[in-house]
Amino acid sequence: HLKNPNYFNMDGSRQGSKHFVTMWDIRGVNFTDNTFENTVEYEIVSNCIASTYSWDDDSRGTGIGTFDAQFNLNSTSPSTGQRNRFINLTRGIEARVTNSNLVYNFSTDGSQFSNVKYGIFTEHSNGDFIEDNDFVLLDPNGSGGPETPRSYGVYLHNYRNLDVQLNTFTGTANIYSEEWGLVSQQLSGNSSGIVSRNDFTKLSRGFQPQLNNTALEVKCNEFSNNQLDWHVNPLTLGNFSNQGVGCGLNDYRPGNLFLDLNQNHIRSQQVIGQNGPT
Repeated sequence: HLKNPNYFNMDGSRQGSKHFVTMWDIRGVNFTDNTFENTVEYEIVSNCIASTYSWDDDSRGTGIGTFDAQFNLNSTSPSTGQRNRFINLTRGIEARVTNSNLVYNFSTDGSQFSNVKYGIFTEHSNGDFIEDNDFVLLDPNGSGGPETPRSYGVYLHNYRNLDVQLNTFTGTANIYSEEWGLVSQQLSGNSSGIVSRNDFTKLSRGFQPQLNNTALEVKCNEFSNNQLDWHVNPLTLGNFSNQGVGCGLNDYRPGNLFLDLNQNHIRSQQVIGQNGPT
């Protein structure tokens, strides 16, 4: 159980929590049933009276931060709590690949991200496997934008192939909050992926494919009580792959389920080949 790493400046003042684990240029690291948690509080004394504060959500540290690393998160029994857990952090996992020609990826199966501002962020990864994880997002501070959400479960930036299945993404249902479930943006036209059987609930945006996602299958996902279920290319012009090919019994139909009545389920604004926003 890795808990509350404290870092100090040279003058002795607290700098906040940083990374629990940092890795670079490494392969084959396995994490099983670990907890990455931050419950640090600090005191400010004024007129001999001490007041206790918690760190703001941008100063709570990162569970695992990597550059050019291949690693796996495994869970013994998620249903009984034997799983990797990320609690009260700014970032759960931040995995970057420094050169798009390098092949690194990671997998997480059965992990829990609770009250984490940014659950998983990857950049230039090839073949990330994210399955059966739970993301409970916090109500974030600060400001964001259409393509830079203030809080999210998973953000796959410039991905090269992905597999995101059987996860749950849950927000706070605050209409003034900015909580995104899954954000995806591919690196090149040769990238592909599948987003399947995930549940998105009480979020500002459930699923946001942006820029280009030309070979991404999105099927059998469930959306409920979100402000907007899909937001396709909210800002930057790009391509998004067609989902489904007709209505025949033998045709591929994606089977996504939108549960809310009278909702704007899908909004697309900057899709190449589309006849205006819908």
